[in-house]
Amino acid sequence: MENLNLVVGAVKGRHEMPCNDYIFDSEVNPLDLKGIYNKVEEKLNGAKSVILYVTGLTVITTTVIKYCFNNKIELVLMHFDRDSNSYYPQILF
Repeated sequence: MENLNLVVGAVKGRHEMPCNDYIFDSEVNPLDLKGIYNKVEEKLNGAKSVILYVTGLTVITTTVIKYCFNNKIELVLMHFDRDSNSYYPQILF
C-alpha cells in the first residue's frame, strides 16, 4: 500500500468524527505501549500522508507522531473545537 493518503480517527466510538476509518476499532489499553505501536505501524504502513482525528488519548497521538516522524509521513492532527462544534487542523510535518 504505497503512497497512501489516510484520513483516520484514533479510536472508533470515543467521539463523533467525520471519518470512516480508525486506527483502533475498540477500546485501547493505554498501558500497552508495544501493542499500541504495533497497531499504529500496521495501520499507517505505506502511508504518504495522514490526517488524524484526535480523541484525547495522548498515548495514541504521541505514538502516531513518533511513527510518522520516523517514517517521513506528512501528518495533520485534527482537534475538536467545542465552541464551533467542528475540527481544526494542526499541521505537524
